[in-house]
Amino acid sequence: MKLVSLFSGAGLGDLGWMMAGMDIVAQVEIEEYCQKILKLRFPETHKWRDIKNVTGEEIIKKTGTVDIMAGGVPCQAASVAGKQRGREDDRWLWPEAIRIVKEVKPRWVVWENVVGLLSIEQGIPFEDICAEMESCGYEVQTFSFTAHSLGANHRRERIWIVAHSELCGRIHRQSQEQPTEGRVDAQRELGTSSSNVSDTNQKGMEGCKKAGNPKESRAKTNKQFSRCNSFREYWSTESGICRVVDGMPNRIHRLKALGNGQVVACTSFIGSIIMDFEKINKGQLF
Repeated sequence: MKLVSLFSGAGLGDLGWMMAGMDIVAQVEIEEYCQKILKLRFPETHKWRDIKNVTGEEIIKKTGTVDIMAGGVPCQAASVAGKQRGREDDRWLWPEAIRIVKEVKPRWVVWENVVGLLSIEQGIPFEDICAEMESCGYEVQTFSFTAHSLGANHRRERIWIVAHSELCGRIHRQSQEQPTEGRVDAQRELGTSSSNVSDTNQKGMEGCKKAGNPKESRAKTNKQFSRCNSFREYWSTESGICRVVDGMPNRIHRLKALGNGQVVACTSFIGSIIMDFEKINKGQLF
């Protein structure tokens, strides 16, 4: 499957899509440092900088038919760590992202964002995003899960919007069997409180909510992710002491790229499900 990556960052999410078996054919990223990393990791991939200056016609001309488009739309406008100005923020780039989707018309679209997207303006922008995708002919499903669901030592909860233009109703029927189907229920379950983040007015970590035992939390959450056991060994390479290297070059840029980036295991997990879905439709699985 050919994938176009929007807001690619340093390519962390794209590495996950590659692990799932997808071909990254184009990337759009405005940060200079991230562009250098992308050129190093994806030397043959077509690249653009500012999404506002990119057209679907240009992408199709370079890549041909696109199967999937994915990206983590800048979250600063929605993050509870900021002022949550939403659509009034200059960094609210959802209209540009959806414009590219309309012009390219991929079969699959996957968006990732912070949980704060659900709470700004009482969830109206979030509903508008999903409704806009549906108006383009996509069936939309939204999910929320954490990085520690896949074995990470940090929580990193994110909203995932998965859309498909040719769904045969399978996902819809499955969602009806679950107790909290639909976007409204997902928003109610997640809540709109910012009590789960640290209090930036406090010193150090005094304002943080007690996280509890990470292993116990993961054990409870992992029951719904039985198929992601293959990611357990992925974290074995992670150091037990975070970011203690002295004299690291471009340290600030690296930390920014990590903070803005997607978790590799998360995109790989979603990507593997999409690939299985494609194989089932083609009769190549089971």
